[in-house]
Amino acid sequence: MTRTTPLAWRHFEYRRVSVPTGSGGLEQIFKPALSIRARHSRDAQWDTGKIKIQADGLLDTGADMSVVPLWLLQHLGIVINEESRQIVYSVSGKLSAYSSEIGLEIRYGDRWLDMGVVKVFAPDTAWSRDPGAHRPFLLGLAGFFDRFAACIDHSQEEFWLGRTGGWP
Repeated sequence: MTRTTPLAWRHFEYRRVSVPTGSGGLEQIFKPALSIRARHSRDAQWDTGKIKIQADGLLDTGADMSVVPLWLLQHLGIVINEESRQIVYSVSGKLSAYSSEIGLEIRYGDRWLDMGVVKVFAPDTAWSRDPGAHRPFLLGLAGFFDRFAACIDHSQEEFWLGRTGGWP
């Protein structure tokens, strides 16, 4: 594929994120992750007094979609309806998930960069309904990597994100 617009790259370092262990606990690992904020898709970035949720967003180039927990959508006031339910395929198999859109911001240094509205999926599972489950959001192909190019240097625990046409 030939690009007509050059990519503007930003450098990021791996972050320590909490992930669940098989025994039900949490462990801290270094991964290519971003500090993100989610908001209702109809709320503008500069709206004050609106609900925003800050969390870790784990870059997952193997995920077909971006995944957020169901509690997040409900907490942001997004109406979940049966028409948005669909069957999706993941590494853990086939599962039911709701599709929705959220506003997304990523932290770069001391700034929050507005990424606009992105499509996400929320699995209809027990952990997805539990705000205490402490799972990072997955930033996958649909909803994230359809907007960004990535270069990950795992040996140096750093990565770069590129965006056609520049950054906000």
